[in-house]
Amino acid sequence: MTDLSSFFPKQHPAKEVFHREGIPVAAVAKFLGLSTSYTCSMLNGFARITPENERKLNDFARLVEREVKGKR
Repeated sequence: MTDLSSFFPKQHPAKEVFHREGIPVAAVAKFLGLSTSYTCSMLNGFARITPENERKLNDFARLVEREVKGKR
C-alpha cells in the first residue's frame, strides 16, 4: 500500500527563506517576472519549475539571506 503523503506536493526550500524573512510572494513574483499566482504555485510545489526559474528563485533566496545577514 502506498503512503498518501507521497502524493502531496513538496514546497520549494526557498519558500521557508521568504516566509522567515517576511518577503511577500508578490515581491518574489516581481523579481521572477511571473504572476503572483504562478509563483505561489511553484513555491507550494504544485507547478513545475523551469530550470531558469529555479535558478532565479535560488538567486533571490540567496540575495535575501545575504541582505538579512548583513543587517544582523
